[in-house]
Amino acid sequence: MHPTLLSLAIIAYVAATGLSLAIASCLVLGMYLRNELTYDRHFANYDRIYRVETEFRADGRSQRVALASGALAPMLAEELADVQAYVRFTPPGSWLTATDRVIRHD
Repeated sequence: MHPTLLSLAIIAYVAATGLSLAIASCLVLGMYLRNELTYDRHFANYDRIYRVETEFRADGRSQRVALASGALAPMLAEELADVQAYVRFTPPGSWLTATDRVIRHD
């Protein structure tokens, strides 16, 4: 095979590989964005579902996490008439304490 044809074949292979990776990246990004933007849409009244976040600030930096005190949800339900229901999650491996019992959540 002529050296020029070999170099053209290599260039075509690299270009096709790059184009394939670009298309695959766009598809993965599009699927991720669709999932994030339509996350709770299968619930009735999905536009009324909220997530409480806590913002930590230190050294001029800010970090928002989906953590809050366990007492916050009942307090919000008591204080705000608009809160109809709430859900609290406990991460796996944590300890739950209820009066005289301690329960490990796995």
